Amino acid sequence: TDLSDGHMLYQLLEILSESSLSSFGRLSTKTTQIHKMQNMSIVFRYLKETVQLVGIGPADVVDGNKRLILALVYALIIRFVGAKFAVNDLRAFKAKVLRWAKTLTEPYPVEVTNFTSSFADGKAFMAILNRVAPSKFPYDPSEDPTENFSEAFEFARTEYEVAPLLDPNDPGCTSDEAGSLTYLAELMSKVNPPPEEYDTPQILQHIEVLQKPVEEMVTEYIDQQEESAMASLTDYASTTPP
Repeated sequence: TDLSDGHMLYQLLEILSESSLSSFGRLSTKTTQIHKMQNMSIVFRYLKETVQLVGIGPADVVDGNKRLILALVYALIIRFVGAKFAVNDLRAFKAKVLRWAKTLTEPYPVEVTNFTSSFADGKAFMAILNRVAPSKFPYDPSEDPTENFSEAFEFARTEYEVAPLLDPNDPGCTSDEAGSLTYLAELMSKVNPPPEEYDTPQILQHIEVLQKPVEEMVTEYIDQQEESAMASLTDYASTTPP
């Protein structure tokens, strides 16, 4: 996804914030490097007032710095998705969502320790939905991940209006941590989980993300996740009702 001319970020931020960015400036349709920088500077005027940014500026996005762009994507996820849970830190946000998922799946034969491989067969999604809606969604997983994804995502869409941000026909749809995190956070915001179980101390020892700094996490996902992470946030923005 090419973000360098500023237009996609500008439009995405208007959707996420549900407000116009026109007061920060008007974008140019020209594609020279100078005009790209001017456009991105307008975007960053808004970002500096609303998002916690560290070590990234307009030139980094225009030049295509993947590491810093991915960090920016995570910052946007925290600001606009994490805000629903009163957290403004990536580590805290991921810990809260993972703790929620682990709490709900503890009675089932699944182990949730991360946002990728733990959900790769779709069974953890099914366990969560059965836990919150036992009379409507049976826990009867298949050995075919595609079937599990399709059944879980369709129920979440129809019952809780959770947009299918992940593609059930893609066997690797949970390999993108940002996509899984965004989907689970949206699901978490729509269902009615048992809040008294959120803070079970034993759960914290299983949260791998707490054992590494955010910078290391970002570095690990540089090449394979930039485009899919932005796509997940864009899909979230396009399917979130005004």
